[in-house]
Amino acid sequence: MVTPEQTTPPQSTRAAFASVACTPRAARAFARVTLRARGRQALIEQAEAVVSELVTNAVKATLRSSQDTGRLASPTPVSLALLLNEGVLHIAVQDSAAEQPALQVPDEDAEHGRGLLLVAALSLVFNLARHPTC
Repeated sequence: MVTPEQTTPPQSTRAAFASVACTPRAARAFARVTLRARGRQALIEQAEAVVSELVTNAVKATLRSSQDTGRLASPTPVSLALLLNEGVLHIAVQDSAAEQPALQVPDEDAEHGRGLLLVAALSLVFNLARHPTC
């Protein structure tokens, strides 16, 4: 619904990806092309960083969950939703992993564990939630 204060209606775009190594790159490209098509070039760099971290985590979690349960990964287990509303970009990523991600405080010399911290730092609002659909 468009309120009188809104200049443009919200714009939502979704994509589904297979849980494979090249998915983060494809998701970044999807975000970049979507934002460029909407004339939002200023959002591209940060959006690509957030999408990359979230989708990489989703792919890893989906593959780990598939190995833990002995089931084959779904052909499209990672979905990405982009919603532009009043100049604010909302990014949502959903996967089929059994466990929910959690913010970590890694050791200084740890090679992993900073992705969600980066996402939180680049975001106005950041949360993790279980939803049946993205």
